Amino acid sequence: MIRRFVFSRAYLWAVLAAVVCAGATRLAEAQAQKQPEQPAVPTLKGTVSEVKKKGPQTILVIVSELGGDPFEVPLSPMMQFAVEAKGDLGFVRDKQFATGTGFVSNNTLFVQKWTVHVGTNSKRMQPGVRNLPDADEKGEKKALAGVKYVEVSGPIMSVKPTEDDPGKQQAILKVGGPKGTPAIFEKNAAVTVSTNDTALLKDGSEVEYIAVGGTPKKPKIAALKVILSDAMRADDFFKAEESRDSKKK
Repeated sequence: MIRRFVFSRAYLWAVLAAVVCAGATRLAEAQAQKQPEQPAVPTLKGTVSEVKKKGPQTILVIVSELGGDPFEVPLSPMMQFAVEAKGDLGFVRDKQFATGTGFVSNNTLFVQKWTVHVGTNSKRMQPGVRNLPDADEKGEKKALAGVKYVEVSGPIMSVKPTEDDPGKQQAILKVGGPKGTPAIFEKNAAVTVSTNDTALLKDGSEVEYIAVGGTPKKPKIAALKVILSDAMRADDFFKAEESRDSKKK
């Protein structure tokens, strides 16, 4: 079955905590209004049946939801590629590049979902703000009426608890000026981790991909996302990252 989602080069597959001052929010809204909505493109799903290694190159063998024989997809720098997994709020920390989706209400930006981009993929991301539709993929209005839904992306400058509510936190994203754009989020906000680390790939993982030509047996893949079934823990991830960095010194 063919599904659709909004395809944006800057935000493919791809904010934390705090009361947004009126000036910062108005600036974010103005930036969002300047960016037109991206056209929807067809997305297909499948499963990774095998992960192959050929020298330094990684090749995925994919079984499409459309049926037919499995086909190979060599991963290359020219392809938009990401590995995603559920994460915890420990990934929402300073110096990380994050994308937050939520809404603006009463001059305050609330983030409901975070995507934290780690690894070399984060270096390709661009800060910015854009409007999101107020309806879901089925055309049904979202739960909150009369608010502006937005997506904000940028490096995290700081994260701290809010002063008036211990259940919420505030993040400042380096977007919209030297002081950044503040946003608030609850401690149960959803977090997704996005990386291009091929070492995390596993057989049996779900795949979403965009084909731009080729044949059913050998489609030309422009973008591919692998969704891991196991969640990632921030403590484990950053501890391993620190260990790798120390060995390089």
